[in-house]
Amino acid sequence: MPTGLTSRFYVAGIPPGLNFELTSIKPTAPHDGYDWKGSFRRSEKIMSCTGQRQYDHWSLPYTVPVDSNNFMGEAHFEGHNGLWSSGEGAKVTIDFRLWGSTTVAGTPVSVDESGVIVVSTTPWSGVSRPDYVNVTYSWRHGVSDPVNVALGVPADMAGMPDDLHFVLAVNPQEKLVGVATETHKDLVLTLVDYALRGIFWGHEKAISWASGKIF
Repeated sequence: MPTGLTSRFYVAGIPPGLNFELTSIKPTAPHDGYDWKGSFRRSEKIMSCTGQRQYDHWSLPYTVPVDSNNFMGEAHFEGHNGLWSSGEGAKVTIDFRLWGSTTVAGTPVSVDESGVIVVSTTPWSGVSRPDYVNVTYSWRHGVSDPVNVALGVPADMAGMPDDLHFVLAVNPQEKLVGVATETHKDLVLTLVDYALRGIFWGHEKAISWASGKIF
């Protein structure tokens, strides 16, 4: 019997003076006649769908608070049947905007760039949940290809994918903004340390940055 699947997201290292804003959240389900369920939620705020029916309980745009938590929200998916669900399932598309003015490595810079995050799953396979949650992210004025991260889904029905942290960076010299993701908190801290200095740091784990233009 497939159970629900929840993937939690955080934003780390937002440079002082910049805002990370969710401008649109759209859960969608396949047009296959089944009531696939998808949602994105944060506390009492939620955008959801059941089949082709949309439910809106979140006033947008929404600025993610810069605090010790930096919680963006969580995507939740359920199959179309409590006993057997087979197929692609629902997905959630999140539009975001990074804007404001900050100083990076002694250089003042203004930023106004938008991007998109798409959260989906690999196919549901009968009595079991999908093998992966796919998270694909890019910038509207991208100078690099979109980046996809596959989060493994534990085999036991109660387990959930690792939390995913989005790390933001601004490089004034190259006039670029960047976003990378990581699940290991020690690497998140290292990414943030470099990001606040305008460095899109990599690692042997092949951390990939999606880059966009500063406007």
